[in-house]
Amino acid sequence: MLSIILEVIMKRLKLAVLFVLYLFLFLPGQNGYPQVRGRALYDLMTREPLTRPEGTFRIRWLPNGQGYYLTERDSVTHKRQFYRVVPETQKKVPLFSPEQEQALREEYKKLTGKSKKSLPFLSFNFVMNGQAITFNAKGRHFLFHLKDRTLRELKRPEVKPQPGSKDLMRYMPGSQLWNGTYSPDYKYFAYVKDYDLYVVDTRTGEEKRLTTGGNENLLHGRPDWVYPEEFSQLTAYWWSPDSRKLAYYEFDESQVHQYPLVHDLKPEAELELQHYPNPGDPNPTVNLYIGDVQSGNIVQVETHSSSDNYIVKPQWRRDS
Repeated sequence: MLSIILEVIMKRLKLAVLFVLYLFLFLPGQNGYPQVRGRALYDLMTREPLTRPEGTFRIRWLPNGQGYYLTERDSVTHKRQFYRVVPETQKKVPLFSPEQEQALREEYKKLTGKSKKSLPFLSFNFVMNGQAITFNAKGRHFLFHLKDRTLRELKRPEVKPQPGSKDLMRYMPGSQLWNGTYSPDYKYFAYVKDYDLYVVDTRTGEEKRLTTGGNENLLHGRPDWVYPEEFSQLTAYWWSPDSRKLAYYEFDESQVHQYPLVHDLKPEAELELQHYPNPGDPNPTVNLYIGDVQSGNIVQVETHSSSDNYIVKPQWRRDS
């Protein structure tokens, strides 16, 4: 008797499952329209963001430390607004004046030919001790001076992956090899191409090569394997405070053992030779140089370098 009851229940369950599948796959959707599937469903779901943050969602201190600023999104217009807040009173006022916002939109239209009803960026960074902001828009880089309300495009190349740096610690997003580095006054942009250091005038886009002779055994302005791994140092060149000079490392890896790395997860295995000092073997010899951006003159700093010495995180004096 029990087996007969179980058999009846199983048959009814099968019928119920088949009925649900029929409703899901073959019956039209609401209002008589067929259900959207495949590419059409994907396009429909990606047409608008699945989530849209509202209210306060970004808080940062102002450069002068006298308060903080935050970002809010209007629940009706969905536009982002930036506000300055005084912590003691919690009074909230617009971060940018009406004159600054108008100048930003007008200057942006002059440079790009595109009109904006709101500010032409979703996020920005204060630079030059809070005297200016930088932002990116449509893959282009801009600098806006808050006092004189002028906007200019920062003409610079996009930094490309460098040979021999794939998957290494120094190739993380914070590395100069990914981002390059602006001078403090934002008139220049320094970056590494292949194994040498280059500088670009951000006003004209003119490129200037600062170092020569770099190769896979002689690195200019780019760290070797040891410094990022052992000292968490992703930088290998530094702008002087007056934006006139660059201090940089030169890594001589000619005596460093090359460790074989086999990439065998591909259809055809690849062999990569990575400079890696085994215990007891020589480290790279590191020298420190200073290059003048205008004249191109290079001066070596006396550091008594050898394969047994490290030069870690040098810094400029503030009056340099």
